[in-house]
Amino acid sequence: MIAAWMLGSTVFALLLCVAAFAIERVMRLTGRPTRTPWVLALALAVVWPLMAPLVLAPRLKASAGIPLVLPGSESSPAAMIAAQLPSQSAIWEQRAATLLLVVWGVLSALMLWRLLMAARELSRVTRLAKRVQVDGESVLVTESLGPAVIGLWTPSVAVPEWFLQLDASLREMVLRHEREHCKSRDPQLVWLASLSVALMPWNIGAWILSRRLRLALEIDCDARTLGHESDSIKYSRLLLLIAQRQSSYPLAAMLAESTSHLSRRIRAMQMTPLKKPVVRVVLFTGIATGALVVACSPRIASDLTGPGQKPVSATAAKLEAEKMGGGTVYFESQVELPVSIAPGSIGPKYPADLKAQSIEGNVLAMFVVDEQGMADVASFKIVRTASNPEFEAAVRAALPTMRFVPAKIGGRSVKQLVQQPFSFAVNRGQAPLSSAEIKQFGDPNSDKYAAERATIKQGTASRSTESDTKLVKPQPHIAGQPYFESQVEVPVSIRSGYKGPEYPAELKAKRIEGTVLAIFVVNENGQADMSSFKVLKSNNDQFAAAVREAVSKETYTPALIGGVAVKQLVQQPFSFSLSR
Repeated sequence: MIAAWMLGSTVFALLLCVAAFAIERVMRLTGRPTRTPWVLALALAVVWPLMAPLVLAPRLKASAGIPLVLPGSESSPAAMIAAQLPSQSAIWEQRAATLLLVVWGVLSALMLWRLLMAARELSRVTRLAKRVQVDGESVLVTESLGPAVIGLWTPSVAVPEWFLQLDASLREMVLRHEREHCKSRDPQLVWLASLSVALMPWNIGAWILSRRLRLALEIDCDARTLGHESDSIKYSRLLLLIAQRQSSYPLAAMLAESTSHLSRRIRAMQMTPLKKPVVRVVLFTGIATGALVVACSPRIASDLTGPGQKPVSATAAKLEAEKMGGGTVYFESQVELPVSIAPGSIGPKYPADLKAQSIEGNVLAMFVVDEQGMADVASFKIVRTASNPEFEAAVRAALPTMRFVPAKIGGRSVKQLVQQPFSFAVNRGQAPLSSAEIKQFGDPNSDKYAAERATIKQGTASRSTESDTKLVKPQPHIAGQPYFESQVEVPVSIRSGYKGPEYPAELKAKRIEGTVLAIFVVNENGQADMSSFKVLKSNNDQFAAAVREAVSKETYTPALIGGVAVKQLVQQPFSFSLSR
């Protein structure tokens, strides 16, 4: 969401403020100009947040881990349809993001308009000014603006009429100060600082950096001026005199030198160098380093990429499931027989008021099924919903009464993390099966389809036991066509004795772990069609090669429709972990 990006940009800019302040102290203690850290910090605060989504987003996405692939997850057609439906929270987030963008655009437009008006004001003052020679220096004599440097491409020194009445030595100090501004291209830096604030008017860090940059420009020019004039007391009194006699130009002051930092400038001139500044230099260097490390941390970087809905990594989901479910929890790919719906298990009840209004919806839930085939309610979480909250309540209420056949490893029941979609659909009057179809697929009123009539089939959307839901007609078998898991009666499964890919010796020796997400078609003979094999995600080419080799040698139990083996498209994660 844009709000997270804006917050991340502001925090990033504030951390740069801390770093620039510490570096400024170091440079001041070592007698060097102090503008550089503020210039760099302001440039980074504006440019990097705009570039980060393009530079960092692909890297963070690649390192986030594989998506959670479980029975009935995003790989199934039902879940794909549900994923395309925006949730209520997503709709509100989108509206809030739109509002923030509108407010941002309005504020930036006002700031840019103000800059334009300031430039026009300075242009008007320049046209009305008289160019004269003062102590050998060509200056613009204005009614009351100045002393200041005005102009972007060809800066000129502007002085008020009362300036001509000052003593020659005072005039020389003022003109030298303004010449230093011109030599250092300070007017251009002031323009850039004002433009940066206009581009990000909501960024407090950018405002602070802009203000501190202008102060640093004045302090540097004061230091160079005092290099020719040793009397700092006299120079300080001159600054006070100028501040008292300057007139107010609200808009023009944006692009001319400011006197608002006068007290700090005078204190900076009065500072005496330390005899042993090493301790303070080390201290401020450490502060600057720490602020930069935090600013470049992955947490700040993830906010700068403009995060949206982040995928749940397999590792994070498993740790959360084990924490809530207690004990070791397995994925579908780690068990020999995955969780399935027990025959006769009753699914969620269609909310009466929503059913009466023909309101449909989908809910994607995640929970742990324990060794007894019971859903652990404490681990229940709504992953995605694109419908009314009453559908979520119906799923949550039905879960304690639902019965499952637990997952098995070596004949032993184990816990498994299940991600299951539930679909609430009003009957649209589906045509009954013909006698030929009953002969081919079986009688839907027979015991074979009892569980199907009662609730959902594993890997497909749930169906209400109400009268509005009937058995969905089985997919007819078309030779050579690969099916999704939800389109077959019995999905592809891993045969007993499955060993999985071999851990690459080189990576194992270096203790490098990783994950691979692959997609491929399993033929009617249980062999993987390697021409369809694709690696969707991998953090190391050696892991991907190991998976490819293992899949090519593995034999699966093929998918079935009406007792006939068919092809099925399989999306399978592989984990390479040394902790197993």
